[in-house]
Amino acid sequence: MKKPLALLAFFCISATAQNPQPGYQDCTTISVVGRHPSGGSNVFGFNTASQWGPWQSPNTWQSADITTNPNLVGITGVKAVQLAGFAIITNPMSGFTANVTAAFVAPGQEGYGFTCQDYSIQAVQDGYGGIRQPFNIWVPVINNKFDWCWNSYYNASVGYEITGAVNAYCR
Repeated sequence: MKKPLALLAFFCISATAQNPQPGYQDCTTISVVGRHPSGGSNVFGFNTASQWGPWQSPNTWQSADITTNPNLVGITGVKAVQLAGFAIITNPMSGFTANVTAAFVAPGQEGYGFTCQDYSIQAVQDGYGGIRQPFNIWVPVINNKFDWCWNSYYNASVGYEITGAVNAYCR
């Protein structure tokens, strides 16, 4: 009787690890990046003005691989990363309110009803000038990846940029 229960428990744990449901996961270790490498350590980002980064249209989910950060190459078992970065708006237009947002989920969680409208970060600029809105957010990770998307009141004469680097991770 004990063996079938043990096998059932193993199957349930394995299935949960492969297809996590939304909710909290326990971490036993948190590691902080001591020093970012020269040349940058961003693991995701884009810029509409120069089309830097892996360009994507608004409201389009894209996967980011945390191992593009040299400090994280070879790291396994990561459950979440703490991202820090900026949401940036360059707005040369008077009287126009510019807005940029981004949403983050574990890969595949879009199927649980998450959309780009469920954003976690936002920057808003009204009128001339620009804004650099810093953010820090913990993001769930599966197989060293997370999904993200951005949205805005998009206007071709306004420049939008969102970039982020991993500052910490938990296993």
